[in-house]
Amino acid sequence: MHLANNMQPLDDSQEFDEFSPSESGRAPINLPGPRDEEFVEYNSKQHHYLTELHKAYGDSITIIRDGMPVVFVRGRKEVKAVLQSEDFGKTWDSEAASGGTAVDYVMNLIQPMLKNTIFNKHGDENMARRAMLRPLFTGPQHFLPQLTDSITEEIGLWGQGVVDIQDLSHNLLRKNILVAMCGDYATQAHSCLEAFHEVMEYFVQRYKAACHDQSVNAEDDRMMHLIYDASLRVVQDFRALVEAHGATSEATSRSMLNLYMKAGYSDAEMAATIVNVMIAAGEAPASALAQTLEELARNPAVQEKLLAEAQGICASSGSLLEGYSGLEYTEQCMVEGLRLFAPATLVQRSAMRDTMISGAHVPKGTVVGICVHSVHANEAEFPCAQEFNPDRDTDFELSPAFVTFSKGQRGCPGKHVALAICKLSLAMIVKQFELTVAPNQPPSAQCAKVAKMVEWSVNGIPVALRRR
Repeated sequence: MHLANNMQPLDDSQEFDEFSPSESGRAPINLPGPRDEEFVEYNSKQHHYLTELHKAYGDSITIIRDGMPVVFVRGRKEVKAVLQSEDFGKTWDSEAASGGTAVDYVMNLIQPMLKNTIFNKHGDENMARRAMLRPLFTGPQHFLPQLTDSITEEIGLWGQGVVDIQDLSHNLLRKNILVAMCGDYATQAHSCLEAFHEVMEYFVQRYKAACHDQSVNAEDDRMMHLIYDASLRVVQDFRALVEAHGATSEATSRSMLNLYMKAGYSDAEMAATIVNVMIAAGEAPASALAQTLEELARNPAVQEKLLAEAQGICASSGSLLEGYSGLEYTEQCMVEGLRLFAPATLVQRSAMRDTMISGAHVPKGTVVGICVHSVHANEAEFPCAQEFNPDRDTDFELSPAFVTFSKGQRGCPGKHVALAICKLSLAMIVKQFELTVAPNQPPSAQCAKVAKMVEWSVNGIPVALRRR
């Protein structure tokens, strides 16, 4: 079954395909949808394909994948239930996913991930590790001085003219994530950045083709060990610095590595966690920040309003650091960017028991997916959803339809830190640079993307910078 380009939404008189037990291997799920997942469409158009299915069949749909039904939801009630109720749990089984290798293929990120970190743990163990890192996750304000210095240093290196704002944003995010991981000792950790850059470029090329091989091969494993080794050196250097000089500030005390050290974790596990955090916390916000900056280049009115807010705060408070809490419009712009350009767009859960979705019986073990792009493109929740509109004033924590960071206990624990980094970066960039469209450059949405459930431009995102 091929998805027609002119596919139209169903009306009340239309019927949907039904799934027989002989096809799916279990009782049918009485939700609308196409009979079978279109493999090529799913693995080339990714979230755009799922959004088209939602528009055609409704907020709760079922497709057949490998002979089994998979449910996708985007309605407010159903999304909340899947993300926050105990009826659904994580689907990631690290050992089953890639056998004996130390590396997991992840559909939602450009690079794979290493096993045996907070990302791979389930249940009580996952919650215990999150609790251990709570001083980091809930205290972004304690990192603001170090973040301000890091951002100032990095964007001071930016030149004028046409630049790849995606690459610059990724470098910026990596350095700021090192602040969250190492506190005052982040600069000493910059030694790992070259390895991360090399490995990232490898995987962009590795996965840019649609329907690529999703197995982990020997070269993938070698590349991941390259950044593991670089991260292990960061851990060893950090341990030596703390033993020699102590936790020199609140930021260092709350940093990820210091909390791991105090809890008695091994250097090996800390290094693997650095790898996964640098990948997940670097790719996703860097992509959203870069596309937001691209949007500002095409929307000078919003850019001028951001500039006016930053200049006003500096005039009244002395600096963006001192006036950080007043960056309200800047936060609205960044949250809107995270909505419209949600970088990691697939959340999957498994039904932990027989349950109901939209009035349909869903058996235990059924995979239930949420396409973040589809939720954010829902006109019922976000009128003119494809427009960049910071005046929506979306509350990133309370809005049930904003799911960039997922929701509930299994949502992104670092959301406050990520937003703080992006918000402060956005204000400081706009204060120092005017952004304009690069000559003859189409929007990045029309350019080649990595063929996974992410929005990452294969050839970067060119914009023009002029220092103010």
